[in-house]
Amino acid sequence: MNSIFRTADRQQYKFPSTSANIDNIVALPKPNDIDIINIRSNKEFFANFIQQINKWFNWFDRFIDIFQRIIDWLKTHNVNRSNQILSDLSRIRDDPKMTLIEMRVTIDSALKLLQPFEDLQRLCQLFNCIIPFQIINAGTLNMQENTINFLKELKRFQPNNTFIVDARKIYELTISIIDRQQVQWSLASDNHPCDITVEYRSYGTNNQCETLYEKRNVSIHKNVLHGQFETQRNGQLLITIDNKNYTNPRTVWYRIKSNPLSICHLFQGIFNMQFDKCYHQNSPNISEVDFSKLLGHVFHFINKLLNGDIGLRDMTELQPIFKDKMINIREEVKKLYINRSNEQHNNIINMPTTVAQVPRTQPNERDIEQVCEWLQIYQYYSHLNIIMECIEKFDILPKDNEEVKIGHLKRLSGNENCSLRDITNAYKILQDCFQTLTHQHLQLIKTVVECSNIIHMMKKADLYSQQGRRRFQELRDNLTTQFQLQELNNTILNSWIITYTLIEPFMFKANNFDDFVLRLAQITNLEESSLSHIKGEFSS
Repeated sequence: MNSIFRTADRQQYKFPSTSANIDNIVALPKPNDIDIINIRSNKEFFANFIQQINKWFNWFDRFIDIFQRIIDWLKTHNVNRSNQILSDLSRIRDDPKMTLIEMRVTIDSALKLLQPFEDLQRLCQLFNCIIPFQIINAGTLNMQENTINFLKELKRFQPNNTFIVDARKIYELTISIIDRQQVQWSLASDNHPCDITVEYRSYGTNNQCETLYEKRNVSIHKNVLHGQFETQRNGQLLITIDNKNYTNPRTVWYRIKSNPLSICHLFQGIFNMQFDKCYHQNSPNISEVDFSKLLGHVFHFINKLLNGDIGLRDMTELQPIFKDKMINIREEVKKLYINRSNEQHNNIINMPTTVAQVPRTQPNERDIEQVCEWLQIYQYYSHLNIIMECIEKFDILPKDNEEVKIGHLKRLSGNENCSLRDITNAYKILQDCFQTLTHQHLQLIKTVVECSNIIHMMKKADLYSQQGRRRFQELRDNLTTQFQLQELNNTILNSWIITYTLIEPFMFKANNFDDFVLRLAQITNLEESSLSHIKGEFSS
């Protein structure tokens, strides 16, 4: 063995050099170099060698989990060498023939690419890629949600989401989950409690399996069981119903909602705004040093925004983010604040040479509320023209309506010299008018304006009068029965039913402006996927 390694390049068996910043983010003990010099016996050497390379593999695996998403983003913006490094990182996961030395070279190249980025931890948290797996809700029975109503909706919209567990049997349902997802799962039963185990098995080096929920005799025939988790890796959601001890079969219904892990839309918008000032779409390769400097400008802008020191004129290019994305202001602000808090915390501590996980510094709740108020008013301000267009296009207010409030809103001119800090005083009327509306309601208004043909078509069909509602219900029930085994037609029908409910506030004249806003606010459970039904109707 000594003769084999005597001519080997010792540098290849040294663990790649990492910065304290990287060590802090990866948060695993940094593996030692592989000793190829002091070989006393072949057996002992092999045991230590295998143990050591497994530690290398685990560290590499964790590094890829976190930084593959970041390097993919760098590749999108033509940062030097990012394309090749991303390809090589994928090979580590996908190519079983790749050697340890090749892996080391790839990881070393990735580390050198990331070296100039001082705000790396802040960037990773904004991209939601630091935590490989976390359980948001391990599984709770919703005592406010009756199983009967849940099953009624599920049987209509997802009639195939069910399975039967025979008496004295165990049934395991396997559902594939793609990577970087937030997954919500729900279970209900027709008439019996169940013994339930829910697990998630992620693909990777160790194929880790997390038990999310495990309990006997769960009353899912009375209340719905809900759970939620987030995963960086693809894998399988396993739902096991153990019916070995029971003589009655169990009919179980399930619903799985899976959405990509959230990103910070405000960060993306601010970055794109700064990037476009410096580069154009087909820019040649950008050095990692220049890209790091650009990120410095981005975070400086974000800090000014959180302090309220930015003028509305400087935010003009961000209006599409507020109008085109379903932005939850509070969640966006929390992400920006947590990351700034961590940056400030990291700047005042002495980074240790050994690995230590720096705890997340929680921002001041009062500061968050203040910035939320500023940005919420700005979000209303961004949608003001769309709201006025909606009222006029669908003839929502009476012709003789001469409300002072409407006149004020129409004449509201943008004072772009106003700072974000002063927006509350300058545009207080917007807060007074729209405070009951969420970002989902604003997106609903924008969607119906874009898909105005749907509103006109439904008005023409007269489906919202007393007689029209009766016709709609009869038609819905007849088609539900008729399309029960026709998946495509059933999907179209369900989309139409959802659309019918969502657009109701736009179908009648309101008594006044406040009455219209009140109608909108009464629509609940709005999601981005809900609005796609209106768009789908429009495109069809």
